[in-house]
Parts: sequence; structure tokens; C-alpha cells
Amino acid sequence: MSEKLIYKIFYGLMLMIQGLLISGSFMLSHLAKSKAGVMRHIYTKRLVYETGFLYSDIFNLFIYVFLFISILILTIYLYNKKTTNLFEKFQAFIYFITSLFTLSVMKNDFFISFLSHPYILIACFLSCVIQFLFLILLLFEQKKSPQK
Repeated sequence: MSEKLIYKIFYGLMLMIQGLLISGSFMLSHLAKSKAGVMRHIYTKRLVYETGFLYSDIFNLFIYVFLFISILILTIYLYNKKTTNLFEKFQAFIYFITSLFTLSVMKNDFFISFLSHPYILIACFLSCVIQFLFLILLLFEQKKSPQK
């Protein structure tokens, strides 16, 4: 199997995991409205998360620092790189969108009002981390085999 095919399969899997994470967290919000057992579970878990690490200032600071540093590194790298293909630019754009969406989920009252807000926050952050790891993998792959 060629390396290009492996990267395409890996990208497809990462894209599917991201979509399932985000859609699953919003599906929990929908199920919480219609199923009493799901609502009770999500409500008690939200109370646990609110008193725990997820809503602490340290976790919020960690997310801000991670997103800021990763966006800064990617911006500097893409700015200094001489040749950048369209796929790489598109993946960087998707990363910027997911990081902005993660920040809006953290602070927007619309998302905070959802009962499943902790699950949505975790799913968005994991999706952002997966996209960042794919970008790093893509940049190392581009560096390993320079285009002619």
C-alpha cells in the first residue's frame, strides 16, 4: 500500500471520528429532552463536571493557551513556507474554524444553556486536538517528501 493511500485512509478515519464526536454530543442534548433516564444521567454528570476540573479556571486557561500557541505555530509555519498546497491550507482553515467553535462553545450562553454542555465542550476540544494532530502529521509528511 502506498503512503498516500494510508494518509487518505487515516484522514477519513479522523474526519469520521470528529464528526461522530460533535454529532454525538448534540444528539445527547436531543435525547436529554425526550428521555428521562438520559436527562437524569446528563444532569448528574453536569453537576459533577461543574464542581470538577472541566469548569475550573486552570482547564479554561489550558484550552486558551493550547489554542493560541497552536494557531500561532501554524500561522508562522504556513507564512514562512514557500510552497503550500491547497489541501494543507484547507486543513489549516478547518483547524481555525474548529478552534473558534471551541472558544464559542466555552463562553457562549447559547451552548452553556444546553444540559449536555460538558459533553459538547469535550467533543469540540477533542475534535480540535485531532485536527491539530492531523495538521502536524501533514506538515511532517510534506517536509519528508518535498514537492517538485
